[in-house]
Amino acid sequence: MKKLIFTSGLIISILTSNAQFHGDNFDGNWPGIGYQELVYDFDTTHGLNIWQIGQPQKTVFNQAYSLPNVLITDTINFYPINDTSIIMVKAPVYAHDWGAHTIMFYYKLNTDTLSDFGKLEVSADNGLTFINVLTQWDDYGFWWNGDIHENFTGNTNDWNWFSICISSLLDSFPTADTIQYRFTFISDGNQTNKDGWIIDDLVIQDVTESIDNVNLNLGNICYPNPTSDYLTIEYKSFKNNKFRLELYDGNGKFINMQVFDNRLINIDLDGYESGVYFYRIIDEKNNFQTYNKFIINK
Repeated sequence: MKKLIFTSGLIISILTSNAQFHGDNFDGNWPGIGYQELVYDFDTTHGLNIWQIGQPQKTVFNQAYSLPNVLITDTINFYPINDTSIIMVKAPVYAHDWGAHTIMFYYKLNTDTLSDFGKLEVSADNGLTFINVLTQWDDYGFWWNGDIHENFTGNTNDWNWFSICISSLLDSFPTADTIQYRFTFISDGNQTNKDGWIIDDLVIQDVTESIDNVNLNLGNICYPNPTSDYLTIEYKSFKNNKFRLELYDGNGKFINMQVFDNRLINIDLDGYESGVYFYRIIDEKNNFQTYNKFIINK
């Protein structure tokens, strides 16, 4: 991803983008903007596939992150012994140069630690080669947007956020036109009566970026700036439409994304480190609108 380049005046050279978002909250009414639906392939080569889309009705997994449905290892029953269940989803590659190809989602786990586990793998050669993003991310130079995840096993009490940028994979597969994502859940021969793996609000983002000159504060202000615990953004050009706010760190690395339909935005900065940050606002048609920067001092 290109780094952000700043000047001292009001005109700033920044990243603008042609963004494509494929997303699913598994409810048929994704609340975001500019999202295209994902298509799933439930692999049955290993027998019964316990991956399901529906409302969770289990002991631990009894509610979605965004109501009512999720992707889950069986909506009702404990996961069985000696199981290997696979679900795959594909997303197109729109550009190889200066792009950001990111997968992100919320998840919970309820498994027998280490013995039963999940995997997330990616392929850029139509399934001939799959790369485990948890164990091979450093080999391929993938970027973590947030915490590094070492495994999908054990027990999580709260919803966890997963986000990783795999753009560097295209350096090894320069002619790839599709990225294939494979979610696998595996259990051993011991019955533990646990719920397995639950996923919600799955997003696959493909952003093609370029350098353009735009006005830094056009249509928005943010305060207090510098700040320590929260930031308020006032989007003056708001016209009763939804828009997407993307947050980046000082090196231009994508951190998070939120959708809003209000001209006043309050962002909780708990957990963010001190430093310079940037945000940009994208409209419903994925057009760049405005940009700004702020400083966190803690």
